[in-house]
Amino acid sequence: MVFSRMRIMSRSALIEDIGEYNRVHEMFSNLKPDNDNNTECLEGFKNSPGLYMSVPSGTTDASFILDGFTKIRQNQSMVVSFAPFSGLFNQMHYIPLSFLPLEIEFELSTDPKGNIISATSGTYPSNNGISENWELTDFKLLCDQKYYSPDGNNKFINMMTLENGSLKIPINVFTSIYQTLQSKGPIDINISKSVHSLDRVYVSYFIPPEESTNLPDKLMKQVYLKQFNFFFSPAVLDDLLRYNSVTDIKRMGLKIGSLNFPDSPLNSNSLCYYYLSKGTP
Repeated sequence: MVFSRMRIMSRSALIEDIGEYNRVHEMFSNLKPDNDNNTECLEGFKNSPGLYMSVPSGTTDASFILDGFTKIRQNQSMVVSFAPFSGLFNQMHYIPLSFLPLEIEFELSTDPKGNIISATSGTYPSNNGISENWELTDFKLLCDQKYYSPDGNNKFINMMTLENGSLKIPINVFTSIYQTLQSKGPIDINISKSVHSLDRVYVSYFIPPEESTNLPDKLMKQVYLKQFNFFFSPAVLDDLLRYNSVTDIKRMGLKIGSLNFPDSPLNSNSLCYYYLSKGTP
């Protein structure tokens, strides 16, 4: 995902503004069933290797990583599509564009190498190399429009133009907060953004692979993992990517104003997964 921010506006009124859009989009994709992700993969880049990609023993270069991706040859292009991760576009009501014209903004990542496998990420043979030159062209928005009969359309317009006439469209608005953790001690996450009503909070972790000495070798060799798609678990310690009690979460909680959620801090990964299963639709 090459977009770091998404905004939806209508007549200068801000409806949605999702910072770190690529990471939020990727996180919710990981929570979907495998069949849904496979379908999205076919609409997108056709291939998406995961952490289960085997790392050959005695590997001296990173060329095996490239075999898991769809390659776009020089002077060639590829058409990909994706469904915008937006609360407005994932609700069940029709959007009356005559009363609610929309302006959609996607902001590209400031780092041109932040979403691709860069040449400095590993050692690659000359006959199976990579390129850091890319561009997006012919960007289009595809949607379905529904037209009503003149009589039905007139009734809707009369309803909207009456005094206090309105059409309520409830949506889920997503926002993100970035917080730096200085140590491996108790984790207290402060929710500082003002919201109308807070329904769910999802927490994910990221650690720069090149700055960590505790990451398994299997993760270190997955050079396609970037800040937007690298979700780190403190419980991962060995190359089997399995739970280790030594690195279990000892204490984690959310603080909103003077209130703590949950009332008792989470003190294990098991409790974290329990609350995740309650909050994931």
